[in-house]
Amino acid sequence: MIVCPGNTLLREVVLNEDVRKLLKVQELDKEVVRLAEEIEKMQKKVEEKEAEVRMQKDNIEALHKEIGELLEDKKFKDELLNESVENLKKLEKKAKSVTTEKQLNAINTEIEISRTNQDILEEKLLSIMGTIEEKEKAVKEMETSLDTAQRELDALKKATTENINQINGDINEIEERKKILYKDIDAKIIKRYEELNRWTKGTSVVPVRQGACYGCFMKITPQTLATVKETDEVVFCPNCGRILYWPEEDEKK
Repeated sequence: MIVCPGNTLLREVVLNEDVRKLLKVQELDKEVVRLAEEIEKMQKKVEEKEAEVRMQKDNIEALHKEIGELLEDKKFKDELLNESVENLKKLEKKAKSVTTEKQLNAINTEIEISRTNQDILEEKLLSIMGTIEEKEKAVKEMETSLDTAQRELDALKKATTENINQINGDINEIEERKKILYKDIDAKIIKRYEELNRWTKGTSVVPVRQGACYGCFMKITPQTLATVKETDEVVFCPNCGRILYWPEEDEKK
């Protein structure tokens, strides 16, 4: 009969053969877990590559924005320089028509200030144009890098899709093999196993070693130990609920 220490009786006799088949099912479930982890790793690589591509696109966009701002600044300073040039022409023309030294000195001062402003504006414009040139060069280099990264991403996505399809096919085959094994196992045991497997991930059926459940590693009572070792009953760990069995290699001990 199925015994759950500390709980009530579940049903009539169940042979260890059910547990043996569940161990085979569990090995298949472990393989499913491994394959699922492979899929997760592949998807993570794709996500990392996508993040890299997004970051490069964001950097290029940021540079384009900076270049746009620099071009606006250049346009503004070009207008100031043109105004300064026109103002200087007017001052030089006016200087030719003044009649007193005082007026000439005043105009010459304005001319010097205007020329100084022009020099400053021209230096700033040269600096801005140099910065724009550097950033445009950087954009071209980044666009080349982005093109390479995008092609790598596309190839990775294609390979990942193909691999995942293959793995999903393998998982489907495993599920079919599980169905065959399930046919001869008690439905209540299957249900209990599936409930356990949702969180144990391939460790729902575990051996008893050194007087402890090899799933939660907690000691079990002598009575439970004797039931596992000496009977054909299906026993559940009173601590974690896993299905316990006496390992074949320990039968002669």
